[in-house]
Amino acid sequence: FLTPIHVKSSGSIRRKTKMANGRMWTSTPATSATIIFTYALLVLPIALMTSVPTVLHPLMGVISGHWSGGYYTKSPAASEVFGLVATLWGLAMLAMLNHYLPDGGGELWKKVSALSFLMGIGVAIAGPTVPDWFHVLRSARKANNPFAMLSSIGSELLTGNRSRAGGWGLISASLATLLAVTGPLELRERKTPGGPKDRFLLFRMMVFSVMFGCGVSWFITLQSMSEENFMAMFITSVACMAMSFFGTVAGVLGYFLELEDFDEVEQIVKVWAVAFPIFGFTAAVSTFVRGSAHMFGVGGWLSTYLFVCAFATFGFSVVLRSRDVKDNVSRGLANLCNVFSWVAIMTVLYGRYGVAGLDAGYDVTLILGLPASVFGTFLAALVLFALEGESQSRRSARKVRGTADSSRAKRSSTFGLTLTSLTRSNQFAPSLSSIVIVLVVASAYAILLRGCGVFEAATSHSDTFSSIFGKGGTSGGGAQDDLARMAEKNMIHSRALAVSARLAGSGFWTAKSLKGPLLHLAGLCATLPSLYFVVNNSWTGHKVSSSMLTLLTPLNIFPLIFCRGIPSLRVVAAVGLIFGLLQLLFQRNSARRSNMRI
Repeated sequence: FLTPIHVKSSGSIRRKTKMANGRMWTSTPATSATIIFTYALLVLPIALMTSVPTVLHPLMGVISGHWSGGYYTKSPAASEVFGLVATLWGLAMLAMLNHYLPDGGGELWKKVSALSFLMGIGVAIAGPTVPDWFHVLRSARKANNPFAMLSSIGSELLTGNRSRAGGWGLISASLATLLAVTGPLELRERKTPGGPKDRFLLFRMMVFSVMFGCGVSWFITLQSMSEENFMAMFITSVACMAMSFFGTVAGVLGYFLELEDFDEVEQIVKVWAVAFPIFGFTAAVSTFVRGSAHMFGVGGWLSTYLFVCAFATFGFSVVLRSRDVKDNVSRGLANLCNVFSWVAIMTVLYGRYGVAGLDAGYDVTLILGLPASVFGTFLAALVLFALEGESQSRRSARKVRGTADSSRAKRSSTFGLTLTSLTRSNQFAPSLSSIVIVLVVASAYAILLRGCGVFEAATSHSDTFSSIFGKGGTSGGGAQDDLARMAEKNMIHSRALAVSARLAGSGFWTAKSLKGPLLHLAGLCATLPSLYFVVNNSWTGHKVSSSMLTLLTPLNIFPLIFCRGIPSLRVVAAVGLIFGLLQLLFQRNSARRSNMRI
């Protein structure tokens, strides 16, 4: 039945035809087409459907964790089982085609099999669920034991899975990418010698942007706001999808258009910039929805909106950097979008976790012993490695190119960020500068602004306690409830209260005496000289006298020892001390080598 068919390289059985896009297509041998069709659409589906209730369904339950042997065991979602079936179908088809046609052929079936294999993996991993109002597959969410639904705990365990509906967005983006790679949604213009112009290019690009951009936005929004009010989630999702759609269109045009037509990319980016505040105000309408979360908290509209915009702009900057032919305009536009994405990430990070990792719910988040905001500052600095400068070698390389590219290089654009001093040797300078600037600004905010009229903050453990338990924790006669009093005594020694107390004693607006704020302000001023020398040396390579570095670098020890209230201040002091010592070491080694005699 599946005996391998060996085909000669030249003959009438193996035919090659030219498609519309100019590629060569190898047709399937006529004698084997019927066998492949029967195996793919009859034999293999029957085998898989037979194994679903006895093998695949229990296997998927074990893999996905739904089957635990307990009282609240439930059946896996139908989408998970479908993903596993699609994966096995694609894998079996690829194995069969490689065995049955060892000399080639069946390219269409191979693409369909590979697409089914990859998409099946995506569906099985993401495990997206259908909405609750779609009653066709509602039985997949029920428990194997129907009495488990009688308790509120069982109902919560079985139905509290709404966030996984965002997996459909991830699958949509994956499908769009595969269709663009395999050909149906090809994003490059299909040119034929002497033929008509490709009239479906715009349609394919729009379909890809909707599937990819809106799919990614849907996934991010649902992962962030799945437990929020439906209306708030709907408004924010529409705004995020619109921004992601425009960002995807700009990325496709920015990668495939020639430099002569790059003005169209600039226009799309300007449209995106105008739409950013418009859809931002649209998403802000969700704040008026009853029961909406804090705008920077988990499920907040502003944090979700800014994160989607940061993802879109960073992807656009990476796409422009990946172009084969670039000029100062494309580099400037990519740099501007890259910096914008970094600013958006920093806004979300410090808006949610604050200076010391203390979020709006007064929960402290630490990663490797550092507050989440400080750790995220180092992690987000990697984004700036995608910046690209106008080095002398690239300028000379552009002069060798064609006339169109040379004329384009002479024209500059005001809508961009050109970094003339950034080269391959100092590629780390933007990241280092961003870390220093953010930590210094965060420390200055904690000392000078935190707790004033605009930036309100807890000033004592009683404020923190009231923020967590509310102000209604008193009973009749003004006596505080015993349970609340016990919780308050316990929380005095908790991490949240300790962090809040240290921050309160470090700022002018929250401290009860001036000793703490003045001490931290002196520590911040002690770090500035060495940080300036470090940042200046990373950009320009300018060397400072060794005596000056020896005098100023040890000043960073002062905030490390005495300024314990602001974590960002201690971290930036450690950065200044480490890089200052390295700079002093390199300068002394350089001076020693220059004084050596051969």
